[in-house]
Amino acid sequence: CGRLNENNAWRAGFGRLSFSVAPNPARHALFSFNLPQDADVDIGIFDVAGRQVASIASGRLPAGSYQRQWSGEMSDGRTASAGVYFARMKANGAETSLRTVFLGQ
Repeated sequence: CGRLNENNAWRAGFGRLSFSVAPNPARHALFSFNLPQDADVDIGIFDVAGRQVASIASGRLPAGSYQRQWSGEMSDGRTASAGVYFARMKANGAETSLRTVFLGQ
């Protein structure tokens, strides 16, 4: 597991990764991440109780830069309530999370 530095980047066994969210707070959060090489990626959105409410990326991705938007849509099709959420990114054994505030619709 890597640790984020001041630039929201961390070093893992396979290179330097980055993961960020903007704007924050937002109604439509844009998550950006960079993969230094091909990776199995899973990015989930979790509520403060630790329940996964959405998935914004899952599967094998080639090296490169990516963006995924989350507008509050949960896996069950409902819209999330306004509040604090966490985005957790896993990539080839490395893991980190970001706090985001969803303003609601």
